[in-house]
Amino acid sequence: MDITMRFLAVWTVAVAVLVGCAVGQAWKYQPIGDGWHADGSGEEEKTLIDYRFIKYSTMIATGQLFHNESLVSFVQLVVDDERDQLLVGGRDVLFRLDLDSLSVLESVEWGSDPRGVHLCSQRGQEMENCHNFIRVLSLVDTNEVLVCGTNAFHPTCTLRDVNKLSNTTREFEGGGICPYSPHYNSTALMTSSGDIYAATVIDYDARDPSISRRQGPSVWLRTQQSSKFLDEPNFVSAYEIGNFIYFFFRETAVENINCGKRIFSRVARVCKSDKGGPSYQSHLRDKWSSFLKARLNCSLPGPFPFYFDELQSTYFSREENLIYALFTTPANSIPGSAVCVYNISSLMKAFEGPFKHQKSHEHAWLRQDTPRVHTKCTNDNNAKRSSRTASDDEVDTDLHLMDLAVMSREEGPLIMRENERWTHIVVNHVLTKSKKYYDVVFLATDDGKVRKMVHIPESLQTCLIEEIKIVANGHPRPVKNMKFSEKTNAVYISTHGDVIKVPVQRCFRFTTAR
Repeated sequence: MDITMRFLAVWTVAVAVLVGCAVGQAWKYQPIGDGWHADGSGEEEKTLIDYRFIKYSTMIATGQLFHNESLVSFVQLVVDDERDQLLVGGRDVLFRLDLDSLSVLESVEWGSDPRGVHLCSQRGQEMENCHNFIRVLSLVDTNEVLVCGTNAFHPTCTLRDVNKLSNTTREFEGGGICPYSPHYNSTALMTSSGDIYAATVIDYDARDPSISRRQGPSVWLRTQQSSKFLDEPNFVSAYEIGNFIYFFFRETAVENINCGKRIFSRVARVCKSDKGGPSYQSHLRDKWSSFLKARLNCSLPGPFPFYFDELQSTYFSREENLIYALFTTPANSIPGSAVCVYNISSLMKAFEGPFKHQKSHEHAWLRQDTPRVHTKCTNDNNAKRSSRTASDDEVDTDLHLMDLAVMSREEGPLIMRENERWTHIVVNHVLTKSKKYYDVVFLATDDGKVRKMVHIPESLQTCLIEEIKIVANGHPRPVKNMKFSEKTNAVYISTHGDVIKVPVQRCFRFTTAR
């Protein structure tokens, strides 16, 4: 970020502080102001007194927009700051866009062949789903990009030159990496060693969810086929951190099933050096020996905590070593959204603690303090097992659910709103002139708005800087994806048919005639 951009970012935070955030708890409900209406019959022409609210017309005039009818379903976005480009994956097509202007640098068609489309239709799928929807788009350290598509319910992956997407260096089966259906939530990443870690369903009928490693030089492994490991999961994100791969998702809480069906948010981890279970135990062969999972706690504190149980989006700040996680209430309950922040050390603490264990389905889940040797990983690829220094007899994969939840950095949520549903989060960590850091948080909503908020550590308060309308009045549409670029100091947002670049500051709106 150059000096001008850094000054503007600092100035924006200063304005937010001057707006006046009352001292209070971070999790206290904070109204965002009156006189703003999200939708209407047409764009309001009158000047809004509250400069925090950005009309759609103002957003279009100050940002950049790329439109293409193939940008439907779950559009994939990857910001490539190093090469000044934005990679976009849509339906049957890939784009390389200029990071500044969103002009097309390259367009590559990658559709399903007619025979595959016909077979997809013959199997009873709707024709609108029998396309090649790009569901995996991940940069690799070797100047390549991993691209996987549903390919008319026959998942296929390719490795492509990041500077020329039409140049395919490898093509292979995408089962277990990319979902069959474009509507299934999944996540995947490729490490510098060539291993692909993925969380998705591996079968046509979406009945076999799995966290797996495949295609690379390491042993192919997956989770056991049991609801105790994964129960109707919705995968959100995955990160490579140290010796581990972390997966974030939400699922039916198996430990709560005796009290009724309920969704919990989870973080799971596996060792990158895991060699799998012993070959003489068939149920552990080619299965993770290091798989552990824990609950993510995001709740309002009190004698009876109120939980935000459904994880929707995460943002990993490597410079801070923090996970920013966005949660909502269940879809059939009163709307509510919250952001909680987690230190990586808090994840480690949960994974180093006791387990939950159920002796049989007739018994309750109880705490068990039995140590498990594969809570530690090694960098030694020649080790017999990733985390084992003892004999294979000590492996007990029934102990994989942690008793302790991962607790958030604050006592409660960093940000919370009633009657709203947020979908995505990105964070900009800004250093001000006073040498203090502020978290500037961007939150996307399910009706086409982006909230820009700043957290004031001294007051435990978060206040609204801007609310930006991403879609025109009368046409509410959810934000499908959102990414942040430090190089351009802008947020990139995808909605149905559009990719929009929104600068993080609009200081010109505060100038006067003098």
